[in-house]
Amino acid sequence: MRAARLLLAFAMSLAALALVVPATSAHPLGNFTINHYSGLRIASTDVLIDHVTDFAEIPTFSERRAMDTDADGNVSDAEAAAYAQTECTTFSSDLDLEVGGARQSLALTQLGIGFPMGQGNPTMRLVCVYDAPLAAALGIGTSISFTDRTFAERQGWREITLAGDGTTLSGTDLTAESASNRLTHYPADLLTVPLGQASTSFVANPGGPQLPAFVVPDATPIASTGVQPVVPAPAPADGSSAAVPPA
Repeated sequence: MRAARLLLAFAMSLAALALVVPATSAHPLGNFTINHYSGLRIASTDVLIDHVTDFAEIPTFSERRAMDTDADGNVSDAEAAAYAQTECTTFSSDLDLEVGGARQSLALTQLGIGFPMGQGNPTMRLVCVYDAPLAAALGIGTSISFTDRTFAERQGWREITLAGDGTTLSGTDLTAESASNRLTHYPADLLTVPLGQASTSFVANPGGPQLPAFVVPDATPIASTGVQPVVPAPAPADGSSAAVPPA
């Protein structure tokens, strides 16, 4: 009986939202979508991942209700920051980075969250930056693969870019240039059939131009906010995942 009441409440919430969100969505891919960008930067000693999730109006409505932990109808800066920390930590178990056949642990190093206004309703932009230090310096012909499984069941744009930082990448058509400028400007000619780059594999070799310092304009280093990064433990042999705070 309780389950039926919850389903009814959920259905009523969706119906109410349909009245609030205009039929013509401000989001170019539709107001139900969740969209993804992963920018990988491969150095000889680590891999950096700039991961951005762009929530359209309707999923933003749902997520903002979840992050309003005091149920006062407003999302405070503290509530938004706590949500970002939790979500980015959770996402790390769905970002599968393998170097030389070994899955890498991702350390969350930077966070960013914002609510750009859509057509009368906010959207949400969540930025999670991870660092994967390598156990040994990159060797010649090192195979690397990456898969983004976050919100795998949802429709939306999925994009991956690759850049070598003192390394040379081969075996892939992906480049360092983002077609959507990190989910800020979606190209009109790709909206009908949006990008579906959820995974990639390639080969990295040491040697190549060094890149400028790694700067993410819409994220803040965790250390500067006093929040300690959460470092996911290596995946167990049975394929499950775990995360533990640093000592």
